[in-house]
Amino acid sequence: MDIVHKGAGDLIKQFEEHEKKNNWGSLFMAIHEISEKQERELELSCDVPLAPKNIPKNRYCNIVPYDQHLVQLSDIYINASKLTVPLTNKTYVFTQGPLENTSEDFWHMVWEQDCKIVVMLCTFMERNVPKCFPYFPYFDEKVQTFGDFKLELDDEEDNKNYIVRRLKITKEGEEDHKIVQHYQYTTWPDFGVPDNVFDFLEFVEAVRNFDETVNSPIVCHCSAGVGRTGTFTVVDVLISAIRAKVDEALPSIDDLVLYLRKYRMSLVQTPAQLRFSWKAIVEYIKSKAAMIDNEESVEDEENNAVEDVKPEATKARKRRSENNSIAEEAAAQKRDRQKRIDAMKQRQLDFESRKKARDYWKTVFLSKPVVVGAVVGAVLLYRYFL
Repeated sequence: MDIVHKGAGDLIKQFEEHEKKNNWGSLFMAIHEISEKQERELELSCDVPLAPKNIPKNRYCNIVPYDQHLVQLSDIYINASKLTVPLTNKTYVFTQGPLENTSEDFWHMVWEQDCKIVVMLCTFMERNVPKCFPYFPYFDEKVQTFGDFKLELDDEEDNKNYIVRRLKITKEGEEDHKIVQHYQYTTWPDFGVPDNVFDFLEFVEAVRNFDETVNSPIVCHCSAGVGRTGTFTVVDVLISAIRAKVDEALPSIDDLVLYLRKYRMSLVQTPAQLRFSWKAIVEYIKSKAAMIDNEESVEDEENNAVEDVKPEATKARKRRSENNSIAEEAAAQKRDRQKRIDAMKQRQLDFESRKKARDYWKTVFLSKPVVVGAVVGAVLLYRYFL
């Protein structure tokens, strides 16, 4: 699998070993213990977020940013942490789901940090518990105002598991406006994981495709800004590294989680989320490898065909290719994205087909012992007596 990226094969091998041992719980506890140790060694503190005047701005009193990595705003505290990942040189802002009294602060941060992408991994209410205040206009509500900031819903596209919104932001006293692309994953339970890894990968790819056109810090939040936020970030960092073809080998998932936790506590909150992030990367690598194998096969066929073409025709085709190189590159990128999506969907269809077959035979064996006995008896009779 290192045809995809250096170290990709190791990630798959490590995942398979953890699956075989089923030791996700112990691996997660080891990460937790090392995280606490590095927090002490780095002398990470939380004095600013726990100051009396700032406590009402924290959704959860036990999930706050470190002083050393606070998003610095002019005279405003916000429960948000910022880091740039050296592997990809991508900047992330991790934050909690805005409260009613921090929604203006949220947009102040987006405006001041010049963020063009917001990734939301929760819904407003989950199991009748508020998880995030409605901090933007949606559905029929086209305009909302939060303090000095007016938000207009320019466009809203509802996909199967996520919604993409285009938001226009204007600030009182400013002539210019800003555009923010808002991605909300709508089927991810708190403390849980998405039901379908391929649907989630499609969401990450959608964010990646847009981010590569704007090169902006990504604001990422769930409710607390640690569990689902950390899981998304692990997957996004590694997919970004693979797509950018960085020279460094991919780190193991546990090492990456430990690195991220130096900047915000508790990122990736459960063993299930740790396993899911690892599985998502493994499936992405396998899909990418399948696509590369297919492209190499097609290229071999084309090269064999070219050998039978006259030199004059080959030169003419080369000139046409050079003249259309820009258009072809754009089309190739589009085909590449579609192939990745198709490969992921095909893997999902294969998985569901195998699962359906297993479930069918499991039902037969459990609910129809007489029929099963008859079938087994017939097989034995045929094998030994006929």
